[in-house]
Amino acid sequence: MYEYFDEYKRAKVANDVDAQARWARQLTWEVARHAVGEEIVVYPLMEKHLGEKGKQLADEDRDQHQVRTPLLIQLHLLNDPSTSTSNSCCIISNPSLQDM
Repeated sequence: MYEYFDEYKRAKVANDVDAQARWARQLTWEVARHAVGEEIVVYPLMEKHLGEKGKQLADEDRDQHQVRTPLLIQLHLLNDPSTSTSNSCCIISNPSLQDM
């Protein structure tokens, strides 16, 4: 995922709005796939094999995902062709998104 962010930053420096949108969409897709994979595979295994501690860890991770979901939606909306693209170059400077 860090590769996508690096590519986004290169596109931003080059003032390539289309590339910024492509890399933002790729980042969104990868984060979503990662979260779904954890929900389907990792969390159930943590809960099964680590007991209460596994459930606690899985719940903490789910809470983190809930914080990131609105940021991903915002990222998507800013890169939606039906909206203004003038804001798309600024979204990844949001410190909350950099931690994803």
